[in-house]
Amino acid sequence: MKNRAGGYTLKQATCVLVFEAFLSNCGGAVASDPNALDDELGTTDEALTASDGGVTQVKVANGKACTADAGCRSGFCNPKTHLCRTPTAKDGFRNGTETDVDCGGAATNPRCAAGKTCATATDCGSAACGAATSEFAGKCLVAKSCGGGRGANNTCGLTHTDSCCASLPAPGGSYMRYQNPDLPATVSPFKLDKFEVTVGRVRTFLAAFGGNLRGKLNLPPGAGAHPLIPGSGWRSSFNMRLPGSMAEANMRYTTACAYGGVTSQWGAPTWSNTAGTNDDKPINCIDWYTLFALCAWEGGRMPTDAEWGFAAMGGDENRTFAWGNSEPYYPMDIGLVNAGIADPAWGYDLKFTVGGPYATRTDGAKHIAAVGTHTGNGKWGHADLSGSMLELMLDSGELVQGECVDCANIDWPDPPQVAGYPVEWAIMDGNDTWSNGATQPDGGRILRGGSWHPDHPVGNYYNFGNYPVWRTYFAAGGRCARD
Repeated sequence: MKNRAGGYTLKQATCVLVFEAFLSNCGGAVASDPNALDDELGTTDEALTASDGGVTQVKVANGKACTADAGCRSGFCNPKTHLCRTPTAKDGFRNGTETDVDCGGAATNPRCAAGKTCATATDCGSAACGAATSEFAGKCLVAKSCGGGRGANNTCGLTHTDSCCASLPAPGGSYMRYQNPDLPATVSPFKLDKFEVTVGRVRTFLAAFGGNLRGKLNLPPGAGAHPLIPGSGWRSSFNMRLPGSMAEANMRYTTACAYGGVTSQWGAPTWSNTAGTNDDKPINCIDWYTLFALCAWEGGRMPTDAEWGFAAMGGDENRTFAWGNSEPYYPMDIGLVNAGIADPAWGYDLKFTVGGPYATRTDGAKHIAAVGTHTGNGKWGHADLSGSMLELMLDSGELVQGECVDCANIDWPDPPQVAGYPVEWAIMDGNDTWSNGATQPDGGRILRGGSWHPDHPVGNYYNFGNYPVWRTYFAAGGRCARD
């Protein structure tokens, strides 16, 4: 090695291979060459390869010139400066164990955002990496249920370019629930999914467990909890109400739907046993437990009544409808909302805005639109808060009275522990009468937002309180919230 005076020093070696000469000198001394591979001068040629003429190359230190990662001790040759540098998760390059630029790989690195390259689910902030057979192969997903396919990809919304799992922030603040000054509320900032849960997302969720959510999902107690509401997470007792097979799930969302699941009898189920043209429509006939489980599985939760109302009313703007205060009328507002709205020219007769103005016995889901395909969004961009589907809330049936600060009524009864789908749900409501959910084994929940059906007003001043959990319904679905 060259010394500061310009001479050469002797170097101890255990067994050294000297460039251009073979010398075995165990414990002896050898004269160093200024061009030797172990002199740490870091010449360009030395940094190119890991070996030269069969002689192992000593890689150069940080700050030395390089042309390839292999020439650096750190394993990273900065392509801009051509100097060896220690890779970091903020250097603007993919290096080290990273799967994309500055993310993925080692647990100490940031997780990758949606669309970034991943090797496993642990590389992604969503804990979901696209399967090799999907359109998102090797890419981080927005959420687990958006792994590809209609209604579970990036073709939702008005322009068919949004992720069907997109989630938008609501800033939090104070407002009057239901436009009622006796029901003031304050909510902390949160995220609410832009769209209602689609058929395609439910299909992805079920497929991940072969339909057997009851036996294989195994959500831990407390999953899907609101971070500011203790006791608001998943309970082990809820497992009994989840489907145990794809065959059971297929039945639940069609013929076993408590009301409106049989297409030939005025029903309108959006579900089909195989993927189809309805997969980008909102799921209906889904039960509260399965919706809760889906949201919790992908790291979300169900919204509280107070949060949902804040988004729908535009916070302290206290809007009557998600889009504002103007009443929708037929036909000028058919592009605004998926609902049954009044036609002033026909004596204020209520008409569908999708699939023709009137229904026939076998229309099925004809009058239900794909999610996000109407313009009446809320203040922060959330679609279909008015119309489309009545939406299930986290809350049990009775409103929290008086002032509400990040509140929810979570006084849910534990369901009866009888394995399998309660088939009586399909026959309890044969005459379309609604029982008070508070008196039923599974209790009641709050529904918000109106629906595609003319029976349901779309104003923010209205809800269905204590709606029976057993009464799965062709006009009820929901969406997830996130933190």
